[in-house]
Amino acid sequence: MDEKEQMKFIADVAKIVTEVVVDTIRTKPYGIIHDSHPVSIHGKDGWLKWDYIILNELTFEEIDTGKKHSLFQSLSDKDTKERFDSLVEKYGK
Repeated sequence: MDEKEQMKFIADVAKIVTEVVVDTIRTKPYGIIHDSHPVSIHGKDGWLKWDYIILNELTFEEIDTGKKHSLFQSLSDKDTKERFDSLVEKYGK
């Protein structure tokens, strides 16, 4: 495969991956759920959810309203785990 063919192949793969990610974001409120825990933040009960598609995200979802609040985003699993554990320790039920 010459350089031109390689560049076309990379562009084709990038297009497919982008379409899959965009479709996933449109059709699902979360990516793959890695962990979740019941919490109460500022008097509102809900769930702390750790999901990932391209990057890790921690989201607080209120039980009563379904409203979602993004709390943290990172490419690092280690940093996300530390923040998740910290939030569970502080707000967990």
